[in-house]
Amino acid sequence: MIQDIAPHHYDNAYQPDAKPSPDSYALYFEPRKTLVHLKNTSDSREFDFPRFRDLEKENDEIGRAHV
Repeated sequence: MIQDIAPHHYDNAYQPDAKPSPDSYALYFEPRKTLVHLKNTSDSREFDFPRFRDLEKENDEIGRAHV
């Protein structure tokens, strides 16, 4: 459980100047829609959330702060 992480400290304060690392997950949601990467094999269907490094290939401004 999240409360059982001692001696670590969980800080969820908003940091407007924080920039995602290439390994950070990119979460995007709309009503009844979620951005995921589907991995279909012959015997299973799996999904993973994209990381910023994956999206940077499509848009080089991903992860930059816009003012």
